[in-house]
Amino acid sequence: MKSIIPLLLTLAAAPSMLFAQDPNLIINGVGTATVSWTAPTEYTNGDPLPLADIDGYVIFYNDQSRFEAGGGLRPGCTAGPESSRTDPSCYPTAIDLVDGQASSQVLTFQLDQDVTLHFAMTAYVRGGNVFGDWSTYSPEVTKSFTLSVNDMRPPGSPVIESIDMQIECTTNQAQVTCSFTVQ
Repeated sequence: MKSIIPLLLTLAAAPSMLFAQDPNLIINGVGTATVSWTAPTEYTNGDPLPLADIDGYVIFYNDQSRFEAGGGLRPGCTAGPESSRTDPSCYPTAIDLVDGQASSQVLTFQLDQDVTLHFAMTAYVRGGNVFGDWSTYSPEVTKSFTLSVNDMRPPGSPVIESIDMQIECTTNQAQVTCSFTVQ
């Protein structure tokens, strides 16, 4: 079995579209990331790898890096999936792109909180073997999604605010006097 040289991976992100719903101010949004890559052109032993021989790619992602803070692999993580399109210990989510000619993919995420996602990829060649040859993971890239509240009202729309108000009234024989405090 030959090893494939890892992919070069880049990540571009579009701004998130965010929505705020009253009265509970539920914040959610849609985040997108465009993952693009350069296909490997050779096996690790130096043999050429024609683009037409690549059967597909797998994009892996998780909200945790596969690396420890010091740079080593997290316990249970590997340099790449072995004969599998999944690696649940490091990247529980995988997207299989059965298109060896692809060079980018737009990913869309429904978000309900701020999150940083860590992405890595592999390329695979079946070559008559059920499991085929896999590259090790590409270098990992990250994208942070931050939710914020955008005012979605058209300009000039009325603003409805809740305020706490305290009214105190005193009376004497001639009149009633009231004062109020807005907090």
